[in-house]
Amino acid sequence: MDWKRTPHLTSKAIRSTLIATILTAFAPLIATFTDGLFVGNVVGEKAFSGMSLVIPLITFSYVLAYICHMGANMMASRALGGQDRMTANRYYTVAMVSSFVVEVIVVLISLLLKSTICGALCKDPEMYQYLSDYYSLIILNLLPFSIASTQNFFVSGEGFPKHTTIAILSGTGANVVLDFVFIALLGLGVRGAALATLLSSLVTLSVHLYYVLSGKTKYRFVSTKGETKRILATNLKHGCAFNVINLSLNIFYIFANILVAKVVPVSDIFAWSVCVQINYITFSICAGIITGGVYLANNMVGEGDWTGVQIVCTSIIRNDVIFFGILLLIMSIFPGAIAIMFGADQPGVADVCRLPFICFSLFMLGFTYISTYTNVFHIMGHIAAKFRYVIMCAAATYLCMLLGSMISVRCMWYGLALGGLFSVVLSGVYAYRQHLKNPILHWYTLVPCLGEAPQVEASSTYDSSNIQLVREKFDAFLPSCELTENQILEVRQCCEEMMQNLIDTKMNKDVSNTFDIRLVDHGDKVQLIMKDSGRPFNPTFRLSEGEVPVDEKGNPNLKAIRLQLINTLSERLDYRYSYGLNSTVLTWLKEK
Repeated sequence: MDWKRTPHLTSKAIRSTLIATILTAFAPLIATFTDGLFVGNVVGEKAFSGMSLVIPLITFSYVLAYICHMGANMMASRALGGQDRMTANRYYTVAMVSSFVVEVIVVLISLLLKSTICGALCKDPEMYQYLSDYYSLIILNLLPFSIASTQNFFVSGEGFPKHTTIAILSGTGANVVLDFVFIALLGLGVRGAALATLLSSLVTLSVHLYYVLSGKTKYRFVSTKGETKRILATNLKHGCAFNVINLSLNIFYIFANILVAKVVPVSDIFAWSVCVQINYITFSICAGIITGGVYLANNMVGEGDWTGVQIVCTSIIRNDVIFFGILLLIMSIFPGAIAIMFGADQPGVADVCRLPFICFSLFMLGFTYISTYTNVFHIMGHIAAKFRYVIMCAAATYLCMLLGSMISVRCMWYGLALGGLFSVVLSGVYAYRQHLKNPILHWYTLVPCLGEAPQVEASSTYDSSNIQLVREKFDAFLPSCELTENQILEVRQCCEEMMQNLIDTKMNKDVSNTFDIRLVDHGDKVQLIMKDSGRPFNPTFRLSEGEVPVDEKGNPNLKAIRLQLINTLSERLDYRYSYGLNSTVLTWLKEK
């Protein structure tokens, strides 16, 4: 009987990571979303529209910090998957310093050019004042955000998304409470909204500071002397590739805001402002799903686990498309309710908002698809293609809007929807062409169908009959690995004892309790890799009778057994707990 690994454990790791990564991407935008709700309903529509116009610029500034640390975190995750913690720490050090320095520069330039920037974004005098008041304080949020955001990504990428969730939820809760106090109770208006956002970032940063000082993270600041330029160049290369989607989308919205302000009546700009708000809230969910997948996929690339990479890539594409498909239906069916939620009170608001909402959601569905798909390109090394296609889609969509606006406002909205369709067709054609050129690449994910190294893998439940099938599968593969007879016997014993240990230590033996196991021939070494969820690693393998240490009463001394096993395997054993999984790696170097 031959069977492949099931997606159960990988799917569990994805679920454990998604909440943290979505919240991490969502964090700066939860603040602007709650700001928008309070300002729209308490201060008024013009205040809401004014602060919405500056959001693309602020988000663009957030992305500059992402460029400094998201590429670094991706490389650090890959290094952790390859058991190289020193390299991971070097990426961490450069990312923390560079993201903060960049945001300091951005804040200084933004404050110096405040009048010019605000004047370019808005011509209405009353709306301009609201925009200016909000801008003056919200720009300062970049400083604590740069540190907190970097820590968010690295802690999640290290395999501990729960802490990131706690830190972000603390800041989010503080922001909601402070919005109510500053806007509704104290009447500080848009200034109160910006101040609440700034203080909430400091709350998130404080939670991370406690985590770092308590020594719970294994990341440390280390010397990068002699390697700083190389690491920074690698960070920026992957960071720009990873964030080209955010950069393109934010630049697109900056130009689209200017275009809409020119051709759409002031009374109807509210509909577009709602679209901008919804974009930044919902697209952060897309970014969070992608980021969680990238963490896991790059960790698995480091392990050479191509089956796991394919499961992850398929999952993130599917999840993002389903989410934005549901958003399209909601915005098409309930445009009036959505507008009212943001403070609209004029009659006929549903009719004004329906077409912009439908066209916007069609564009977002298409752009989300290419965003997710091109991140799979990035994972698999197609970085140039990712740059090319994302920029082409954003530019083509703006061009369609611009040409449509020369005819009518309605045609401008149709141009927005056409851009989304263009994104889907373009990315699909590229992926299929790559598959035809190299059939080993899966046509849907572009992930290799076979590993780079010969390997055998399986998933199994904690059941003796299933373990017998795994044993037979591995026994058939071992003779091709060019190990000595003693090494083959040791691999077989460790494989059998690792699996049997899982049966002995598991109380629940239902079908959901599975483990993944792989045996990989890397040419110069052979690795046995097992992943399991639940109980932390507990190496209590049975040794042959006569080797079993006993206590003074003649009973097996479990502590001595564990120590003997660890001493026996210490040179070849690596254990790591991350993403809710126990990962155990045993390595045998081939004798020359």
